[in-house]
Amino acid sequence: MRAVAQLRVGETWGDVVPTSIAPAVLVALAHTFLRVRATQWHVTELREPMVAAMPPDHRVPEQAPPLAYGTVAGGEHVPAPDGIVDPALGEVDADLVVTPWRGVLVPA
Repeated sequence: MRAVAQLRVGETWGDVVPTSIAPAVLVALAHTFLRVRATQWHVTELREPMVAAMPPDHRVPEQAPPLAYGTVAGGEHVPAPDGIVDPALGEVDADLVVTPWRGVLVPA
């Protein structure tokens, strides 16, 4: 079975593509966004969708809830309100992970 991923652009499900080309497709979409945006910071703010809306592929897993702040599996999820993190995180001797929930995961 060939590995595939379904693109999600903003709130829209897009094409199903082989995982081998997914990074290149995502980079191309990012370049398109930079070209078509004016003052918009988010894909959802564009007047026209960037991809044709598709139904979720049957292989797409159920969406997980947002990661809670505090102690989680793998470390500590620290909030970053307005994209601002505690400067002390710069002293952490670990690879920090920026999360889509306006936070940073500090590995255990």
